[in-house]
Amino acid sequence: MSKGKEFLHRLHEALGEFEKSIVRREHKKLLDDRVVLQQNVDDARRKVVETVVELVKEAQVEYLGEA
Repeated sequence: MSKGKEFLHRLHEALGEFEKSIVRREHKKLLDDRVVLQQNVDDARRKVVETVVELVKEAQVEYLGEA
C-alpha cells in the first residue's frame, strides 16, 4: 500500500470511530449515561486530532524530508 493510501486509511479509521461515537450518543438507550457517551465522543474527537497531527508530521518527513 502506498504511503498516501496508508495515511488516508488511518484517517478514515479515526473518523469512523468519531462518527460511531456520535451515533451512539444521539441514539442512546434509556440506561445509557449521557456523560459517558459525551466522554466517548470527546475521546474520539481527540483521537482524530492526534491522528491528523501524526499524519502531518509523517508526511513532512516522507515528502519533504524534514524531521
